[in-house]
Amino acid sequence: MGMFVNYAFSEGVEDLPKIMEFGDLHLTESLKTAKDTLKGQSGVYCLLCQETGMMYIGSSSDLGRRLMAHILNNNSNVHLQNAIAKYGLTCFVFLVVELCAKDLLLTREQFYLDWLFSLPARFRFNFLPMGSSWQGATHTDEAKAKMSAAKKGSKHSDETKAKMSAAKKGANNLNYGKTARNAQAIYIYSTDKSLIIQLSSQVAAANWLNTSRNMVQRYIKSGELFQNRYYITNVPLIY
Repeated sequence: MGMFVNYAFSEGVEDLPKIMEFGDLHLTESLKTAKDTLKGQSGVYCLLCQETGMMYIGSSSDLGRRLMAHILNNNSNVHLQNAIAKYGLTCFVFLVVELCAKDLLLTREQFYLDWLFSLPARFRFNFLPMGSSWQGATHTDEAKAKMSAAKKGSKHSDETKAKMSAAKKGANNLNYGKTARNAQAIYIYSTDKSLIIQLSSQVAAANWLNTSRNMVQRYIKSGELFQNRYYITNVPLIY
């Protein structure tokens, strides 16, 4: 819609259907046009970073609202948010891949996620190969099987289990007691993106991980795996 999109870096992205395209998302007028055009429309979308070729695929019952949530609320996929912060909205385009009824959202999102996960990992922001339902819909048997396999393939280490157990016991719980008024919650995830623990602050997270606060900040910003076992975020992961 009104802009040239460079797909050169995105292997296979030319295979995605593109019903609508919205670029220049850094401009208020362009963003408002996208929001108003997509308001109330349900379907599957792709946020594409033209600088790296990485893509995020999701679905929503209100594509306009979902676009704004990604851009303004910082409450979405942490890798995507890091890329937006690094490259700026000028490098992103919002593609409407398919419009569909609300009760088909999860099924159609899964179809395109299967395609995305057939590409090399360097082309995707999504963490997991299965979609999330925003409508309370249930996962298909195939999606449930994928989730079950992912859980079985990523068992917590004895050390992690010990920390999880200790964190749940009274005063040993790092969320227990008073924290600074401006403290920001920190979330620790396992390699399969299962939430291990929510901590009350960066200091609490540093204590739990036996590292420094600066190191916690570094891994929050980079989105990389800490000690090859933990993802550290300051927002809950949403898929």
